[in-house]
Amino acid sequence: MNFHILTLFPEMVLGGLNTSIIGRALKSGLISLEAINIRDFSNNKFNKVDDYTYGGGAGMLMQAEPVYAAYKNVEDKIKPEKKKRVIYVTPQGYPFTQKKAKELAQNDDLIFLCGHYEGIDERVLEEIVTDYVSIGDYVLTGGELPAMVMIDAISRLVPGVLHNEISAETESFHNNLLEYPQYSRPEVWRGKKVPEVILSGNTKEIEKWRLEQSIIRTKERRSDLYVKYEESIECIDALKKNKINYADIINLFETGRAEIIHKDDSQILVQDIESMNYFYVVLDEKAKACDVLKLVEQRENQKSDFKIVCHDKKASKIIEQYFRGNVRKEEYTQLVYTQKNRLTIKGMKHPKVDVDNSVILNQEKILAKANICTNDLTVVSSICVDENDEFNLFDRQTILTALINYYLDLGIMPIFWMKNDDLAYYDEAINKTYLYEAREKVNIFFIDK
Repeated sequence: MNFHILTLFPEMVLGGLNTSIIGRALKSGLISLEAINIRDFSNNKFNKVDDYTYGGGAGMLMQAEPVYAAYKNVEDKIKPEKKKRVIYVTPQGYPFTQKKAKELAQNDDLIFLCGHYEGIDERVLEEIVTDYVSIGDYVLTGGELPAMVMIDAISRLVPGVLHNEISAETESFHNNLLEYPQYSRPEVWRGKKVPEVILSGNTKEIEKWRLEQSIIRTKERRSDLYVKYEESIECIDALKKNKINYADIINLFETGRAEIIHKDDSQILVQDIESMNYFYVVLDEKAKACDVLKLVEQRENQKSDFKIVCHDKKASKIIEQYFRGNVRKEEYTQLVYTQKNRLTIKGMKHPKVDVDNSVILNQEKILAKANICTNDLTVVSSICVDENDEFNLFDRQTILTALINYYLDLGIMPIFWMKNDDLAYYDEAINKTYLYEAREKVNIFFIDK
């Protein structure tokens, strides 16, 4: 992840971000940061970048050309295939949330434009800005502090920045719940004791207590989040009536990735806040599907294409009819590992998954390549073996076991999407690894407007 900050005060942002966890991440190369001084691109000898506003009014306005020249200096260094966003930090922008942080963390380069004085000439904003983002309904003297806040929040989501990867997913705002109370030594401080359950060592009871405390805290302090949490629980309860069929959507809810777009007794529409894919579920034949799919169109009116995933024939038929000739479909069979224990098979020599190279290894030998994240989802598909290798049942079982254990270690339900050729190839190994097949097919609809 590369951060570029267009600012009048580069020393301010560099000084603030080169310390603590973010500073260590910069030194280790996990993220990079540069501050570009907009004054360096002024076209006058005094390095002046502001002027009076047309039409009158208080204060000065930052001029368009120095900002544009500074931006072009950065853009020219970014490869065309890299994903980039240009963020103008302004109180008029979209509120910055954990969801927005996750969305922005999916990019390769983020360019932050920091305003000063009365703001920036509107024409250059229209030319270069992709996102207008605010950290709150108040006014600061400049955009540097908001940019630093956002960079800190986004950096924490970059793999490796936090030594404990789980902490990025279990803190406040995960799954619409605030974080539970935490305690350290001593056990008694000024007469206040650490709750007995925390000291018990009983992991199951500790997790239960933490969830209870998170719910209580959210209800007391953020009733708006608690309403969202209740809605997500209602969705999970409805989906668990057919758990194998909707396992991938349940995963989204349980990992805090699902945003509910629409929910009623007959249908559910959610969006994965990381992949931005939609998931559509029809629970009742009376569903007014057209109204729900219109919501998708309205949200995606600026995009030329998007994806909708569904798991039942009724929903598939509705999507095909609604989008008519503008849709392409891919079909998979969903397989789910429902147990919580890692698989151990006699004679197997610690198979592992190399995520960076998307390969499965056994004793350093590459057994197969796999699409470990299908369409940016935590779902395995396209497990490819070398045509020259004649793998027996044990080898195929080893491949599936490595992938199952990899997702269990992440605390995620292992899910596979397989096409007919893969199903036939892994047939007996699927039974040996306790994978259950969903009754309905997974359909991914690629909508091209």
